[in-house]
Amino acid sequence: MGAQRAGAPLLTGSVPPLAPFYHARQETGFGLADGLRAGETTLLVPATLGTGGTGKTQLALGFAHTMWSERAVDLLAWVPAGNRGAIVAGYARAAADLELLTPEERAASTAGERAERFLGWLGRTGQRWAVVLDGVASAADIEGLWPRGANGQVVVTSRLRESELSGQGTGVTAHAVGGFSRREALAYLNGRLTGFPDQRIEALDLAEDLGGLPIALAQAAAVVTVKEITCRDYRAEHGQRLHATAGTVVDGCPPILLATWTLAVEQAHELPPAKLSWPALVLASVLDTGGIPGTVLTSPAACAYITGQAGREAAPSPEQNQVRAAYANLDRLGLLSVDRGSTIRTVWLHPAVRAAVRAYLAPGSVEQVVTTAAAALVEAWPQPGTPASSPQLSLALRDCAAALHAFAGELLWKPDAHPVLLRAGSSLSEVPALTESAVEYWRALSAATSQQLGYGHAQSVLARERLADAYVQDGRIAEALPVLEAALADREAALGPQHPDTAMARLLVARSLGAAGRESEAIKQYEQAAVARERMLGPGHRDTLAVRLELATAYYEAGRMSDGVKVLRRALADCERYLGADHPMTTTVRDNLRAATE
Repeated sequence: MGAQRAGAPLLTGSVPPLAPFYHARQETGFGLADGLRAGETTLLVPATLGTGGTGKTQLALGFAHTMWSERAVDLLAWVPAGNRGAIVAGYARAAADLELLTPEERAASTAGERAERFLGWLGRTGQRWAVVLDGVASAADIEGLWPRGANGQVVVTSRLRESELSGQGTGVTAHAVGGFSRREALAYLNGRLTGFPDQRIEALDLAEDLGGLPIALAQAAAVVTVKEITCRDYRAEHGQRLHATAGTVVDGCPPILLATWTLAVEQAHELPPAKLSWPALVLASVLDTGGIPGTVLTSPAACAYITGQAGREAAPSPEQNQVRAAYANLDRLGLLSVDRGSTIRTVWLHPAVRAAVRAYLAPGSVEQVVTTAAAALVEAWPQPGTPASSPQLSLALRDCAAALHAFAGELLWKPDAHPVLLRAGSSLSEVPALTESAVEYWRALSAATSQQLGYGHAQSVLARERLADAYVQDGRIAEALPVLEAALADREAALGPQHPDTAMARLLVARSLGAAGRESEAIKQYEQAAVARERMLGPGHRDTLAVRLELATAYYEAGRMSDGVKVLRRALADCERYLGADHPMTTTVRDNLRAATE
């Protein structure tokens, strides 16, 4: 079963930063942080559908910080919930942090299996726990993944209606989150505006102008502070801007917030280094709102775009420092949040702000920022197995790639599928593998490549092969075989039967046939693959010998022991002749032959 941690409280997941000048909501916080409500699920949903910036995530953060600081829980899990794969990955990380699996299980298990282990632990543990699911985007994403247990509380933030979040069972409390109360809004502004005695003149009127919307109040207070003006001055500017933007409708960004946003953007853009804040904000807006790795935004491609020096091959340190300063200015003006303590989810952008940026982005600029963001992701994505690689970083990069893909559409297919699409899919098979998500990803990408590039295009064939691999990893051999056989036919038609890619496609078919119990068909494919490898590489090449070992195994599984022994004897002779008697491959073949003949 693996160990169950005890002792010190455990925090798992990438927790977003609390907003600067975070203000506890005594009147409109629903008492969420008063204490752990064991066995309950709390839903934080919008008071008005489509209105963002009311502070749902900040309420959840206030709850999490209170539970953690007061040691009210033994486990606190923060799980980004923008898609099903992210939820499964978050649960899998929690299972690993709790040490619920043995080393052998960790090496062999998928993310889905780890997630099941974590959910089972929540249901039976005597320890106190809290799980926050932040940003549930679809009821289907959470189906079968609701945390349950008598000793824990679940907090869910979502833009969905309460009625859409079905299946959560009993003990559910839903809260429609609106803005600050008048008293809370005034206290917030009084706490922030301390530059000079008259700065807070008409603060209550400003709070009412902004409808108590927390994100709008934050942006307004930031502009008042940076410009060293009064609330009265800001009210005048905001009124004029509200009138000027009255004809602009942005989904998810109410008119009041759109006006505060434009004023904050203009002010950030004037701060040194001048004119970098807007391209920095634009680049962040095509990526994920749930935390962008800092390495993406300071990559060579990102730095060149933000500083207007596209085409340079490297980003020297001074250029990166300018970019960091631009993001610090955006943070200062309430346009995004920078978590300087996290390298994985460093920059957080509110969905309402992202919607506003995209609405104001010039159509002629879209392709350049999409190309830049895709290149930045590839540059920042470490190779699997390297020290910089981790499941958490891969998840953050995948979330960014998914957000970019959803925004960019066909722009990522000029002239071929951008490498970031392939890298994102490959990462789903890295340990712990998200097998279910990998199947869905490659199925969608296979359809897209066929539509965009043609069914016979090399990338279309590659996508189908990856889809088949994903089916195999998910244990869905029957669904994998038709895809693999189609890919093999494509390779043979385009490249010929002796091409290395055709031989590899044939091996994949052979392995899947064997896994499906169709031994005689598998043997035919292995025999053809062995002949092709020998013709291409010679009888003593390690790849040729490796295929012969697989062929021998297939003979054994089919009960054809003498045929298997014959293949091994020939392989051993070739090993000794071409590789030497002491080569590891020679030793392996010799051991297999000894085991087969004893």
